[in-house]
Amino acid sequence: MPTRHRYPKSSLRIGSFKSLEDHIAAFAAGHLNFVVLLGPPGVGKSRAVREIIGPGGCWIDGTASTLGLYMEAYCYRDRPIVLDDVDGLYSDKRSVRLLKCLCQSEPVRSVSWLTNAPVLAQNDIPTKFQTSSPLLVIANRWKIGNEDVEALMDRGHILRFAPSPSVVHERIAGWFDDEEVFRFVGSHLHLMSDHSFRTYVLASEQRAAGLDWRRFVLSRTLTGTALEVALIRCDPQLKTEAERVQLFKEKGLGCRSTWFNYKRKWDQLPPAQNGDLVLTGPSTSESDSR
Repeated sequence: MPTRHRYPKSSLRIGSFKSLEDHIAAFAAGHLNFVVLLGPPGVGKSRAVREIIGPGGCWIDGTASTLGLYMEAYCYRDRPIVLDDVDGLYSDKRSVRLLKCLCQSEPVRSVSWLTNAPVLAQNDIPTKFQTSSPLLVIANRWKIGNEDVEALMDRGHILRFAPSPSVVHERIAGWFDDEEVFRFVGSHLHLMSDHSFRTYVLASEQRAAGLDWRRFVLSRTLTGTALEVALIRCDPQLKTEAERVQLFKEKGLGCRSTWFNYKRKWDQLPPAQNGDLVLTGPSTSESDSR
C-alpha cells in the first residue's frame, strides 16, 4: 500500500505557543510518556522543545539507524528522548518495533536488541535494559504506511501545531531585529497562509544582500499579476496612484481600468492583524526553527 501523508484524526490541534509549551513542559516533567508533534516547517516546533527540554535530554535528528537509536536510548535512559525529523525510523519495521517498546504505557519499559551487533559489546552496551524515558517525535507530516505505525500512534498524544500568521508574527517579535522586514511582513499578514519564521530570516538576508526582498516575501504567497500588483502597491518610490497605474501599464499587465479592478479587490481584503506590532526583544540565532 502506498504511503500516505496526512494528519491523524486523533490529533489535537493547538494554535498558540502557550499551549504548545504547556504540552512540552508536561512531557519534560514525565507526565506524557509519548508525544508526536506535527506541524508545518518553520513555525518553531523544534525551537520550543529545545528551550524547554534543555541539554539534559537526548536529541536525535537527521539520519539515524535503528541500532543507533537503541544505543542512544541506553545512554540516555530515564531521560527525555526527542526524535526530530527522522523519517526513516518510523518507516522501518525494526524501528517501529523499537519505538513501540519505548512507548509502552508502563512506567518502566524493557528494551532489547536480540540480533548480533558487535558494536554493542565494543561500547559496553547490554542487549537488554530498562528505562523510563519519555519519547517525543517531531515531524512536519506523519507517514502512515502500515498497521504497526497506526498502533504506535495510538499509544501517544498526537499534537498538530498550527499557529496563525498573526501568532507567528507576535512570537518572532521577541527575538527578531530587522525592523523594516518585520513591519513589511506584518502589513501583509492578511495575504499569508502557510507562514513561518523563515520568511523573516530569509527576507532579512536578502535585504542585507541588496536583493529584491519584498518580492521574495510576497512571492511566498502570491503569483502572476496578483504578485506584480502587490509589488507596485508597496513600492516606496511610487508616491501617487497615477505613478502606480503608469508602471502597471508599462509592465504590460493591463490598462488603467484593469489596475483599478485589482485595486478594488485588494481593498476588499480583510486588514492585516498585528501589522503595527513592534519588536520587543533582541535578536537571537534561529538555527533551528522547524
